[in-house]
Amino acid sequence: MRSKRIPVVILVACIGGFATEPVPAQVWPAKTWTPATPESQGMSSNDLDVVAKYARKAGGGSGCVIRHGYLVKEWGDPEYRADIKSATKGAFGTTCLGLAVDRGMVAIDDKAQKHYARIGTGKKGNREDWLSQITIRQLATMTAGFDDGRPPKLYYRPGTSGYYSNDTSNMLAELLTLKFGEDLTDVMKREVMDPIGAAPSDWRWRDNSYRPKTIDGLKSREFASGIRITYGVLARIGYLYLHEGQWDEKRILSKEFIREATRPTGLPAFVSTYAFYWYSNARGAYKNIPTDTYWPFGLGDSFVAVCPSLDIVAVRLGVGSHKSDLPGGKKQEDWGGRVAGFFELVVKAVKE
Repeated sequence: MRSKRIPVVILVACIGGFATEPVPAQVWPAKTWTPATPESQGMSSNDLDVVAKYARKAGGGSGCVIRHGYLVKEWGDPEYRADIKSATKGAFGTTCLGLAVDRGMVAIDDKAQKHYARIGTGKKGNREDWLSQITIRQLATMTAGFDDGRPPKLYYRPGTSGYYSNDTSNMLAELLTLKFGEDLTDVMKREVMDPIGAAPSDWRWRDNSYRPKTIDGLKSREFASGIRITYGVLARIGYLYLHEGQWDEKRILSKEFIREATRPTGLPAFVSTYAFYWYSNARGAYKNIPTDTYWPFGLGDSFVAVCPSLDIVAVRLGVGSHKSDLPGGKKQEDWGGRVAGFFELVVKAVKE
């Protein structure tokens, strides 16, 4: 894999002839991220020290900042696998969905029952006419109408209201397990994690804690939580999204899916920043970070923030409980405000 950022000369048409303009080649990590000084990548060492201090003072265990494909800042134990809780939804759940969509196994607006006939029937009293209306898009945006019970109650008519519902994502995991016909851990390892260079020792998907451990004889996984991962590998997933599904010479996810999955939809999600299990600043909710910034988020403020316009991926890992909540936000539930408070400091460290 390429490990040096070599200027490439392109010809740009202009009045009177051609002008040359240096364009950086893409950089891809090998076994580990290639380190570089912040200044060599247009960032400030002092300001990144502030970022790391801010990330750690509330109990954050580890993290890193990647710019232009180089590791410009890291803190904490690089071998520590953090429990990223609900960040599993975006980093792994959305990725599994994208694999299925791109392979034509499912379509985003398919009715869920087409692929998983008994979806949502675990709770007695859930209306069959409403269950038949649920789409995969609604499952991916938590607008299917389920509450956060285990098993969940179908509280709203699908598509009419948003409700943060962990088992909504878990049911999508079951649907995709049935479509792939295998453990989603094996799917992710083969289709994503091996191609992006993620060592098996650096990530693990635990057995289910809330849903049945198998479905139709297949090992089942939960999207709501379950991943333990190092910051270096979570940064690789963020880098895959930064490059819209491309990794070096391999296309893993389509650009079309990445763009749709990381921007808010017109559905009435529980927060206006919600996309397909990723949060997005596309509507400018947080004024001090770029509008193309997006991130998956987990309890204790574990996340990977992706910002294409600045060519930055930043990871902050907590301890999987409120003990590591960052400052910021107007109230405890303003998860995006806490991410924005961190990422504002990253933005300030950018000097060019």
